Amino acid sequence: MKEQTKKIVHFRPLFYSFLILTLAISCAKFIFDGKLSYILLVVGIFASLLLFCILQKKFIYFIVLFAVFGFGIGWYFLGMSTFVGKEYSGVCQITGRVSDDLSYSEYEDSFTVVLKSAKINNKKDKNILLTVNFESAEDIKIGDVISFSAKLENIKPFKLGQFQSFYYRDNVAYTAEIESSQVSILKNKMTLDERIRQKARKSFSKMKYGGVAYAVIFGDKVDLPKAEKNAFINAGVVHLLTVSGLHISFLIGLLSFLLKKCRARGWLNLLICTIFVLFYAFLCGFSPSVTRACVMGLVLSLASAFGKRYDSLSAMGLAGILILLVRPLFALDLGFLMSFFCVMSIFMLYPVFKRLFDKVFPSKVSATIALTLAAQIGSFPFILQINEKTNLLSVFANMIIVPIFSVVYPLLFVSTLLVLILPFMSFLFKVIDYGFVCVYKLAEFFGQTHVFGSFDQPNAFTIAICFIAVFSLSLFVMVDKKTKILLCCGLLCLASVSIVLPDFWKKAEPGISVCYEYSNSVILLTNNSQESVIIDIGSSSFTKRLLKIQNVEKVSAVFVLQSSRVKVDALRDVGCQKLIRTGNGEGYAEENLVELDTFGKVGNFVFRYRSDQNKMVGLEIIFDDIKIFITRDRYTTVKNFEVIGKDNYDFVLLGKNPDFDSVFEKTDKIAGFYHKTGVFSNFEKNGNMQFLLKNKNFVGRCLD
Repeated sequence: MKEQTKKIVHFRPLFYSFLILTLAISCAKFIFDGKLSYILLVVGIFASLLLFCILQKKFIYFIVLFAVFGFGIGWYFLGMSTFVGKEYSGVCQITGRVSDDLSYSEYEDSFTVVLKSAKINNKKDKNILLTVNFESAEDIKIGDVISFSAKLENIKPFKLGQFQSFYYRDNVAYTAEIESSQVSILKNKMTLDERIRQKARKSFSKMKYGGVAYAVIFGDKVDLPKAEKNAFINAGVVHLLTVSGLHISFLIGLLSFLLKKCRARGWLNLLICTIFVLFYAFLCGFSPSVTRACVMGLVLSLASAFGKRYDSLSAMGLAGILILLVRPLFALDLGFLMSFFCVMSIFMLYPVFKRLFDKVFPSKVSATIALTLAAQIGSFPFILQINEKTNLLSVFANMIIVPIFSVVYPLLFVSTLLVLILPFMSFLFKVIDYGFVCVYKLAEFFGQTHVFGSFDQPNAFTIAICFIAVFSLSLFVMVDKKTKILLCCGLLCLASVSIVLPDFWKKAEPGISVCYEYSNSVILLTNNSQESVIIDIGSSSFTKRLLKIQNVEKVSAVFVLQSSRVKVDALRDVGCQKLIRTGNGEGYAEENLVELDTFGKVGNFVFRYRSDQNKMVGLEIIFDDIKIFITRDRYTTVKNFEVIGKDNYDFVLLGKNPDFDSVFEKTDKIAGFYHKTGVFSNFEKNGNMQFLLKNKNFVGRCLD
């Protein structure tokens, strides 16, 4: 009799195909860019898979998954081709509708909005992220169909090596900047989902924590005050403000309970649940986490209606495949990855932890601890991608806050439905507010404990190893405990080495880095002495990422050039103690005010703000025997550079004004945003750039 090979794992085609499809799409760019870590990751996974299939004598598994991987590589490039917009030269005539995806700047009188139903030169095209400088915030309203002329800038899918998921989610392919005075308003036309959201927003405005309520219901944090948002982030419970499986499960459970009371069963129950859940996902913009939760919830309802067994991993795999077939580049989206891998971690680790904690705690307590710990482990690597600091008490915060939230959320949802239909019942929100006071105060308490751990961002190799370890520890791997423990320990040791092993050979290279965050430039200069300065600091996350990829550990000073206001939070987050600017300043402790046309020095950097008729026109910096000039885009003209342009500069950065190149005739190299005859490198085409200094030879390379 033929001896049967013992099964180690059950082959779930949907689940494993989803994992391989995600791997292929998320690694495709980096593999073709020659990133060694990603190549080793893929080779290691398929080598392990081949060895497993040889031992199990199931070669069909390897063939199927390898075919899925090949499909995923092609699907990535197809998705990228649909994401990238057309190339437009010159000023375009644009019409579009102002959506409710709108946020106001805390530094300037401007707002950014996703302009939908856009027509460019009378042809329908993708959405536009529009920055509007206004005199009055009432100049343009949500739903306004507007017309204007502007120059469009194409979105780069990657910025500093990171996928621009915000643009992809909203189908945005272009950015533009205008003054509100340039806009002609044609009509106002809000969509159904915008009308419902605006009506809810108006109702929530009567609540003390209306911004929290709006985020909880729709997943949109635009109305959330910074202090409240930071409290949830610092406590490690920000997931409560993002509509996800937690919310959808509450919703489906509530709906199923009501339908059972109304004696609606079988197909009728399934049909009502499907319509209701899909409409809610429509109101939330079909975000990845909502779509995943909806598909899994509906599969559960379908299995229940037909009396079939529900398999959680297969349902998750089906949800993931459906999403990636429609929007392939979501495999690069942190929100998508965190949503799926958090749920996967719960499915795999919850039973293991539950058995373990049942020996110490009562059943309900052990269930809460097991669920919270499993979810935290699954989301932890992705939280570190967003924020390098994490609250070490977040597990306890979730154990206390989530049960309270599980009561507040259904009440809020039901109250919102009632108030939208019967506005006079808005008094219900006063009761809900007490619940949010409790949730917020607890989040604030845990956020202020200062029990934080600081970690380096894990790479793809580390994340993959950690989740293989999670899978190995689960009940889905059918080997003895000793083998599991040895396997997990080996994998975790490998992951630890990849985290803590410092890159001793990597140092900050002397050079000029020019990057753009939205419409604002961020310039990083590094000299031969490993000193660095920044001109016009970006947001905290953007600046930290720039410093990380350039291996810069410390910033000696930040110069203010283009903007009248500075992102002081980012300045402090990167540990810089010196802010250099002209004028009266804003009263920050770090400010050093200097006079125009007066030389100053920071370390080995010599600088002066150049002016024309007492009007600042740019910043001159000398280091390592090179002399560079950075023009000020705003409030300057070609005439302002008539004298300055005659000086000998080794390098000039024009910024976004394409007309200044003609005045710098004696300059060795001119770099600008737009392509022009006198410009040797432009960022419109290449993206964020670094110019390495090789004996005054400026060698350019793309950072994206």
